[in-house]
Amino acid sequence: MEKIQRIGVDAYLWARRLLEERGHQGIRVLYGLLSLTRKNDANQINAASRMALEAGMYHFSPLRKLMAEVKKPETAFTSEHEIIRPLTEYQLFHPVSAADKESS
Repeated sequence: MEKIQRIGVDAYLWARRLLEERGHQGIRVLYGLLSLTRKNDANQINAASRMALEAGMYHFSPLRKLMAEVKKPETAFTSEHEIIRPLTEYQLFHPVSAADKESS
């Protein structure tokens, strides 16, 4: 539990609750949690642990799936970039007339 406490508060709270729920059978799951530190940072593990705790999930498989969700990069779309033309340029190719505005 000391090693898990070094990961962070959420991981520690999840581990404590896991042991309360599953007893000594949960010890293998704790080793799985510790193994996540090899390829993941503490913030990701804590985020997944928090979600697992809130959902009442005390098995390694759901925790690992949550880790995959946490690790997904957020996709942000941008409307301004050097290779994106402004909309005003497209109006040069297809000007909008008053008649077009009324029909839409």
